[in-house]
Amino acid sequence: MPNKLTRKHSGIIQTGGNAGRLKKGFRYSGLKLKSGLPQIVKTTKKTTKRRKQRGGKKINKKCVLLTLSGKSKKGFKKTKGGYWTGRWTLTKVANKFDNLLISPNKFVADSSRLFNKEFYRKLTSGTAWARDEHITIEGKTYKIYRIKDGKFKEVLKAFKDARAKEASDAQKNAYKIVDGIELRKQKGDGAILIELNSKLKKPTMEIEDKIEDLIKAETKLPVPDLTITYQDRPFGFGVSSNDHGKNAYISKIANVEKNKGAILGAQIIMVGKTDVRGMLYKEIMKILRSVPVPVKVGFAM
Repeated sequence: MPNKLTRKHSGIIQTGGNAGRLKKGFRYSGLKLKSGLPQIVKTTKKTTKRRKQRGGKKINKKCVLLTLSGKSKKGFKKTKGGYWTGRWTLTKVANKFDNLLISPNKFVADSSRLFNKEFYRKLTSGTAWARDEHITIEGKTYKIYRIKDGKFKEVLKAFKDARAKEASDAQKNAYKIVDGIELRKQKGDGAILIELNSKLKKPTMEIEDKIEDLIKAETKLPVPDLTITYQDRPFGFGVSSNDHGKNAYISKIANVEKNKGAILGAQIIMVGKTDVRGMLYKEIMKILRSVPVPVKVGFAM
């Protein structure tokens, strides 16, 4: 039976050993009612964002390769804009990638350096891949090949070489580099399509300069937050990997005098003149053990 002293409220347990306590899903708001009793309200559910999947092969967000495909329009959804697409839309491609490399040739694994399968995310067969990795623009269907992290420069060089081998100027001019940042300024697939078509129709004989600029930007050495010159070994710090076998971070400082300014968790980004960002942990360790001293080591704090 309910305890006579227990407050009558749908959010309060009325019987048993927990009588008088709040039920799950209710809380005190901190305010009082006119009767002087504390106000009880229902708790609101907090929605938590799903954590992104970790691990796997990282994809380079700077660039994507589009090549002509033999895929038919069957199974593709026709949009209001009048062109066909799978789950990928022009807006999604423009928002996701800063540079679109467009090749007039079909992807044939290992048929040329540009199509080296080691440059791209491993492809999987089946309808899911066909649905996800294609986009059709103005009647031409393209496959989307997302470039692996660290392979951007190699793809750019191979793209340049493939273009140089073409016999005619018309074929060379079919190779395009489109600025995704400019595309994404347009709102909606229709506006992006108009902007994209205008870029595709323009001559691109200056494409080699664009490629060189992108390669230079990719090879630009990072500026460390802290640089320490080590005159001899040991360097006086321990390292570990936090990124699934990639990169190296300070996990222990054994010699504070040698490592003034260094903190736990600082990432090693430069060893001498070598940029070690994104390298495998074991490769970084080999460099640290073999590099001649004195040597400068750069850290990102």
